[in-house]
Amino acid sequence: MTSISDALDFAKQTFGKADLGDARRTQRLVDAAAALASHPGASIPAACEDNPARMEGLYKLLRNDDVRPEDIQRAAFDATALRAQDEGHQGDLLLIHDTTSVSPVHSLREELRTKPGSPAGYEVHTGLLVSADAGVPIGVLGQLVWSRATPQSERLMTIESEKWQRLDEQTHQREIDQARLIRVADRESDVFEYIAFLDENKHRFVLRAAQNRRVTRQGVHEYLWQVAQHAPVIGQRVITVEQRGGQKKGLEQSARDARTRREITTTLRATRVEVKEPGGNKTLSINLVYVNSEDGELEWLLLTRESIDTLEDVQRVVKHYEFRWLIEQFHKSWKTGCKIEERKMGSLENFLRIMAITMPIAVRLLHLQILSNLPDNAAPATDVLTLSELQVLWAKVERRPLPDTIPSCRWAYIAIAKIAGWTDSKRTGRIGLDTLWRGMERLAALAEGWQIARALEK
Repeated sequence: MTSISDALDFAKQTFGKADLGDARRTQRLVDAAAALASHPGASIPAACEDNPARMEGLYKLLRNDDVRPEDIQRAAFDATALRAQDEGHQGDLLLIHDTTSVSPVHSLREELRTKPGSPAGYEVHTGLLVSADAGVPIGVLGQLVWSRATPQSERLMTIESEKWQRLDEQTHQREIDQARLIRVADRESDVFEYIAFLDENKHRFVLRAAQNRRVTRQGVHEYLWQVAQHAPVIGQRVITVEQRGGQKKGLEQSARDARTRREITTTLRATRVEVKEPGGNKTLSINLVYVNSEDGELEWLLLTRESIDTLEDVQRVVKHYEFRWLIEQFHKSWKTGCKIEERKMGSLENFLRIMAITMPIAVRLLHLQILSNLPDNAAPATDVLTLSELQVLWAKVERRPLPDTIPSCRWAYIAIAKIAGWTDSKRTGRIGLDTLWRGMERLAALAEGWQIARALEK
C-alpha cells in the first residue's frame, strides 16, 4: 500500500540509489523529491515550507550542470523495476506507451520553437508500468525526451516513429522479467517496422490498429477491417468509458468533445491473419480482436500475439487495452497535479531536471487516485496515514473521537476529498486527481497545526 503521508520514504525508495557523482547531490535529490511529493502543485519555496536551507539545497541541485537529467530518470526507472518485483505486483505487467508535449508557459518555450507560430515544447514518450490484473500504476519504466528544435545530427532518432522501438530498447536495460511485459499502445503505434520488431523478439503486445493493411486469411487476400468485421463472434463485453473533459483546438492539441463516464455493451470478434508488409514481401502472423458497439460509438481493432483461443483470452486482451487511459491520466497528473509546465527554471537544463524529479511524483499521485476509487479498499487507514493524521482527519470530518476500530482506506480517501470540498455532486463516488491532492495538502496543514498546538500545550 502506498502511504499518502510518508513522502520522505517514497523519495528514498525512488532516488536513494541515484548515482549523481556525489553522495551530497543524491541526498539533495531525495530532499527535493520529498518536498515536492508533499506539496505537488506548490512553488519551490512553498514546497520547502520556507526552510532556507532546504530551498537552497533544492536550487543548487536544479542549477548544477554536473547533475544530468538522464541520471535522475535512471534512478526512477530502476526503482520502478524493483517495485515490480514486490509480492503485490506478481503476474503480467502492462507497459503502456504514449506521447505528450510538455510546453513551458514562460520564455523557455521560445527556445523550443522551430519557427514563428509553430508548436513549442519537449516531446515526451513514456512507458508506464501497470499491473495487468488490477490496473494499478507501478511507475515509469522508461522515457524519451526530445525537442524538434534540436539539430538533426543531435536527435535521439532519425524519424519520430522510431520512438516505440527506442523505448522498448531502453526498458530492456532494466532488471525486470521481459516475459511479464505486455506492450499496450494506441493507433499511432501501428507502424509495420515496430510490429515486426516486436514479433521478431517475441515481445508480447496489444496495439490498436490504424492502417487498413492488406492481409491473407486461409489463402484469400483481403483488407484488415473487412476481415475483422466478418470474423467469428466470440462473445460480448461491457466496457466502461471514463469521463473526459472537452478540449478546444490549438497549435499543440486537437479538438475533442467532453464525455461522461458510462458503460457500453460491445461485441467481440477474433481471428488470425497474415499481415503483408507495405510495398514488400514480408508477412507477419498476428491475432486480431475486433471490439464494436451496435451504435458504432466504440470501435477498437486490436493487434496482438496474446492467445485468442477462448472468450476468457479475448476478454483479457480487451481488458489490457482498457487500461491504456491510465497513461493519459499520468499526463494530467504531471501537468495539472505537479504543474510541470508552469515552473520557471531559468534554463532548459534546469527544466529537464525538474521534469525528471516530478515524473515519478506524478505516478505517485495517479497511484493514490486509483487506490482511492477502488470500492473494496477495506485495508486500515493507517496503511496510508500516520495515526496523528488519522486522528485529525476523523475529528475534522466526523466531529467525534476516533473509535477503537480503525476506519478503512476507502473512508480515508473520501474524507480527504471532503476536506477539499468534494460533495460527489455527480453521484459517481469517484474522486478526481485535483481534489485528492488538494485534500492531501489541506490534511498536511491541519496535522502540522495540531502538532504545533500540542507542543505549545506541553
